Parts: sequence; C-alpha cells; structure tokens
Amino acid sequence: MFCLVRVEVQKMGNGGGDPGRRLNKLREVRKIRVHFMWLYAFSGSFYPYQSLYLEGKGFGKAEIGLILSFTQLVGSLSIIAMGKIADGSENKHKLLLVLFFVGAIVCSFSGWLAGGATVAVLALLAILRDPLFPLSDCIAMEMIPSHYGTARIGAPIGYAVAVTTAGFLFQGLSMTLFFPLQALICFLAWQSARGISYQPSQVEQEKKSDRGWLFKNRSLNIFFSYAAICYASIGFYSSYYSLLLRELGFGQGMVGISYQIAVLAELPFLLWAGYFTRKFKLRDLIWFSGLLLGIRWLLLGSQVPAVVFTSQLLHGVTYIVLYYATVLWLDSIAGPLNKASAQGFHALLSSGSKIVGTSLGGWFAELWGVGRVFFWLGILVLVATIIWRLLERLLVETKKTHLSCGS
Repeated sequence: MFCLVRVEVQKMGNGGGDPGRRLNKLREVRKIRVHFMWLYAFSGSFYPYQSLYLEGKGFGKAEIGLILSFTQLVGSLSIIAMGKIADGSENKHKLLLVLFFVGAIVCSFSGWLAGGATVAVLALLAILRDPLFPLSDCIAMEMIPSHYGTARIGAPIGYAVAVTTAGFLFQGLSMTLFFPLQALICFLAWQSARGISYQPSQVEQEKKSDRGWLFKNRSLNIFFSYAAICYASIGFYSSYYSLLLRELGFGQGMVGISYQIAVLAELPFLLWAGYFTRKFKLRDLIWFSGLLLGIRWLLLGSQVPAVVFTSQLLHGVTYIVLYYATVLWLDSIAGPLNKASAQGFHALLSSGSKIVGTSLGGWFAELWGVGRVFFWLGILVLVATIIWRLLERLLVETKKTHLSCGS
C-alpha cells in the first residue's frame, strides 16, 4: 500500500500543477481503493458460498442451478435499468449509496428466512448488488481515469481476504452467519462509498452509433459464439466449484483458500498485462487462454482432490486473460462511436452465457455429478477453441484470396 502511494505521488508530482490539487487527487485514489476493497469483499463473501448456503437450506443441485440462473438474469436486467437511471442522473454517487444502504438492511433481516422467501431475497439482492460494480467502475473512471488501475488493486485484495475469512467463519461456526456477514460488509462498503467526494469529469456526449456493426462482422459473430461457450462453462464453475470441493471432502475454510489462490493467480498477469498485449496478438492470447481453460476443466473432472485444488492456479491465465484480451480486442476494432456498444454487448454475452451454463449445468450435475460435468465441459471448450482457430484462419485466407483476385 505504501509503495503504491509513493508511486502515485511521483506520478502526480511529475505532472506539474497545483500541489494541493495533486494531494486531493491522491486522497481520492486512496478512498476509491478502500471502496473497491470493501465492494469486492462483499463479492468474495457472497458468490462462492451462496450455493453452499442454498444446499444447507435443503435445495438440490438442479434447484440451485435454476435459482442462481434466475438471480443472474434479474441482476443483468438490473444493470441495464440502473445504468439508464445513472446516465439520466448527474450524481451516480447517490444511487450507489442508496443501493448499498438498502442492501445492508435487506441482509440484516434475511438470515431466518427459508424456502421461497430465500429465493426472493437472493433475487432482490441481485437487483441491488449487481449494478454496484459497473457503477463503482464508472465513478472511478470519471474521477481518476489515469489512476484507475492503481485504485483497482483494492479489489483482489478485498476479495482474497474476504473469501478466506468467510470460509473459516462458516466452517468454524455456521452457514447461518451468511446473511449477517453480508450485512456487515455491505454497511462497511456503504461507509467507504460515503467518503468519496464525487466530482465527475466533463465528458462530451457521444453521437448515436450504428449498433448493427457488431452483427455485420462475420469474424466477430464466430468469436461471440465461441466466447458464449467459454463463459457458459465459467458460469457453471462459479456456481458449482464449491460443491465439487464439498463432495471431495473439503471444508468451507479450504474452499475459501482455494478461491484466494484463484484471485492471487490473477496478479502476475495484471502486473505484466501491458507486456503480454504488446508481445502477442490479442486473438492469440484468447486462443491460448481457451486451450488452458479446457485443460483446467479436465483437471477438475479428474476429481483428484490435490489436482482439483491446485488447478485454481490456472485462473490467472484462463478467465482473466480471456476477459481482459477480449475487452481490449473489441475496443481496438470498434470505431470511436461504437466502443460503448461493443463492451455493453460483451457484458451481456458474458452474463447471459453464464446464466445458461448455470441452469443447464445444474440439471446435468443432478444426473451425472459435478465432476463429470466439468470433464465434458473441458472437452467442449477444447473442441470449440480448435474450431474457432481454424475458422479464423479460413476467414483470413479467404480475405487474402479476395484481395488478390481484386488486384
């Protein structure tokens, strides 16, 4: 933390300008970093354990899949709705505070619920929770665009600490602490958000863009089909990896450590992301991450406890590389007026595919078991990756042939 502060001071100091203004900017960076820490602590104590909580409430694997798919769908719709509200409001910060505060209240009174009431609460929390992440990103980008990456480091730190702490709490005490813990963290996240002095930068309003360009690009259409398969498999992983660990005899504490390993595995790539994106083509990075993603699912499908646990080390070169490289690739090929629509469609594709993966995966997990589903997902992702690579090369060769004939 202190090293980061020192680097920030040097960067701001080298830029010239009013020292007082630079100091205020540094303070905001630190406040936003703390906010990201609590925001992702909320995520780390919630997502990995909600399937275990539902299992403890008596829900079966197929039911858990449908419930989580439903809450993901509701959350995706909420992101769209809250985004429109935020765009129509000059103060996104107030909306962020309201969502956090209401979320803390809902969590405070939900621990004793059961059955359909539990599902209703999880859906309500999805409405309140899911928009928090894009809203926080948007506020940070408006306030500290050149220091966003530095502030964002609070996210993996908060997630890693929370997922481990929550795991040992749930194992040592009880899963009945699930909602009280969410209420506490949500309240602390609300307090951290209150400390942010929101001052949005003046951004020119973009003209209307041609959103149809996404579907006129044959290469993109093929890639989106491939990405949907990858994200669907990741959706199943997000919902059922904890249950696989439980079936293999791991307690909640070890579940938390496993997720912490996955989060920490992201850091090497994020620290060297600039080097990798300069050294390799973005589509090559995506292809490489797809191959490793398939191998990762095969390792989970082996159901060997040590292999399943240590496979989390591949998280940094699978999901993060896939998502990061896709975002950069779409940004590079989209025109100035189409960048927002490209990233928006990518976000919807990701969430929608994860919903399908969670719901269908839950049904297959009920029939075959979680481990076997991971095995077949590994085969599916590997085959899809190879087919996408071959089709990409075929399109390139076809384009070269047309150009040579035209000349």
